[in-house]
Amino acid sequence: MLDQAELSCAIRRHADTVRRVCALYSALTSDAEDVFQEVFLKFATHPGFESPDHEKHWLITVTMNTCKDLLKSARFKRSAPSDQLALYASESISDEVTTVLNAVRNLKTPLRETVYLHYYEGYTAVEIAQLLNSRPNTVYSWLARARKLLEEALHD
Repeated sequence: MLDQAELSCAIRRHADTVRRVCALYSALTSDAEDVFQEVFLKFATHPGFESPDHEKHWLITVTMNTCKDLLKSARFKRSAPSDQLALYASESISDEVTTVLNAVRNLKTPLRETVYLHYYEGYTAVEIAQLLNSRPNTVYSWLARARKLLEEALHD
């Protein structure tokens, strides 16, 4: 188990990444904060990591899975429809960026995760395949399909 100083340092290093992953799944800040706390609680009790890259991969994977669990929960299914929810992003973000975030959020799960990992985190298709337990060619297909859907959504 990590001590307070190590956990605080890890939170500073990875907070933005965890929050961005949460934003892909939920438009509610409160849900994102719940996931954030749960992820770092799991992180604090994790026995250790092989490298900083392994730590980051683990955090992204756990965050995605925790968000998926939240979406499957009965509490989430009884809440308001997502089109009535406020965007997780701050008000200082331009309308253009908000439009792109909404378009990415509307993609189906494997496409959304692939776009995030490739464009926001900078992972290659091979690395994404390892993270998502799929094949690199599948990741290439997901990226191509996501680009096409995003282009259609943003040009309408």
